[in-house]
Amino acid sequence: MIKLIAIITMAIDHVAVFLLPQYTALFRAIGSVSFPLFAWMVVEGRFNTSNLKRYLQNLLFFAVISEPVYMLMYPDHNQYNAIFTLFCGLFLICAYERYGLLVFSGLLPLLHFDVISFYVVLIFLFYFARGNHFIITIGSVSFFLFVSTFAPDYVLYGLLFLPLIFTDKLNYRLPVNKYVFYSFYPVHFLMIYGISLL
Repeated sequence: MIKLIAIITMAIDHVAVFLLPQYTALFRAIGSVSFPLFAWMVVEGRFNTSNLKRYLQNLLFFAVISEPVYMLMYPDHNQYNAIFTLFCGLFLICAYERYGLLVFSGLLPLLHFDVISFYVVLIFLFYFARGNHFIITIGSVSFFLFVSTFAPDYVLYGLLFLPLIFTDKLNYRLPVNKYVFYSFYPVHFLMIYGISLL
């Protein structure tokens, strides 16, 4: 269910940006919930996947095929798409688990730090504080206050993801193939782009 909420709020965000600019403030507030949910799901996936290597490969594959579509939608941006950020977060977690803090500290500066890439920090917060709602809450509030210096509309609304991940009733699997969720990212961009041409 959380996956469904994440992709719906993401789509609402992007619809506002490209199709309904008059509703940007409201829709972007709703959309700010999406990436923290994706970040949380990546960490949960790390602990629940039966094949971590395949999980990394899937993220990297869809990050690569999504990049041309992302560039089509954001031709002036110099950042990578959101799936690549999720891949970087999971990859750094795996590097940390295998080699320790030394390798992690060496890899982290290689990231292109912008508003989206800062979410790698949020991924690590969910990883290290997994199961501790208090630390996740305090860390998330601190994170969004920091991000507010770059994107003020992501301050309070982004924190609405917290009750979602703390509500166990929402944490059940939908009978939908996982690749539907992977492919939704580039597909929904193409759909929005096609509608914008009309």
